[in-house]
Amino acid sequence: MARRTTRITITGMDELERALKAKSEEARTVVKGAVLEGAGIFRAEVETRAPRDEGTLAEEGFTEKEGYETDRSLNAIVTITDRKFEYAFYNEFGVDPRQPARPFIRPAFDAAKKRVIDFIEGKLRRVFV
Repeated sequence: MARRTTRITITGMDELERALKAKSEEARTVVKGAVLEGAGIFRAEVETRAPRDEGTLAEEGFTEKEGYETDRSLNAIVTITDRKFEYAFYNEFGVDPRQPARPFIRPAFDAAKKRVIDFIEGKLRRVFV
């Protein structure tokens, strides 16, 4: 019985590699911006849920900024301003039985997480479509 050999030759791998690398760099730039915008979505949710019984925590207590970047991750940070940290902490975790916890940061994260992920995925999808 005779053996048959099939040979497949693919050309243009250098061009394909360059194109993928360019898309990768574009995707990283898009995702970096989307992560910061996603932090803004989370910030808005925190502000919506922040206690309003005293102070101005909801209006001026939070800000988002770029976080650190590594080869494998991009992130953004939502911070609590120094002047508002103590108030936010006591509301989130409580002080004692006279002032029980009124969590708003973790519930905001849970509520916004899917919206932020969908937002970032949508931005990334536009790069590769």
